[in-house]
Amino acid sequence: MKKLRLGIALLAVVPAIGFASDQGAYATVDVGAARYTNTQFPNPGKIGLGGGYKFNKNFAADIGLTIYGSSTLRFAGVGDQKLTAYSFYPSVVGIIPFTPKFSAFGKLGFSSNHAKSSGVFGEATASSTSPYLGLGLEYDIIPKLGFRAQYEYFGGFGTPAPEIKASAVSIGLIVYFK
Repeated sequence: MKKLRLGIALLAVVPAIGFASDQGAYATVDVGAARYTNTQFPNPGKIGLGGGYKFNKNFAADIGLTIYGSSTLRFAGVGDQKLTAYSFYPSVVGIIPFTPKFSAFGKLGFSSNHAKSSGVFGEATASSTSPYLGLGLEYDIIPKLGFRAQYEYFGGFGTPAPEIKASAVSIGLIVYFK
């Protein structure tokens, strides 16, 4: 009888071990190119930092911070106007694994966007909350380290019409703490 209980307990634990290996916290870092629309400011680079928790092989939740590089608009003989911006976002993540190492993911959430312009025409700030969308691919190099490529749409910054909007394409790393 003890062997039967032990066998049943082992059968219950083995699937749990497999499920637990798909769970855990993670951190991300990425670099890329951002694109501003509805403005004359040049498109900047961007750095992204984030983290989250993977609940299973198909679902995670994360937060991230994207810092856009300074973008300067030059006015000949007058001076410069500089734009700095950042976006903070929480999102839910859906994951479609194609193989144990290769998967696609989609993110859906909201983005809290902040921009500041300063220079020859004075200072102005703008903030807005917009829908956030991300789509990408991930390849796990080793079980605790993966490579990502993604597209993100951050929405608008609440600037006067026409509203400045941002999107980005980036590559980066994901580190799992499982």
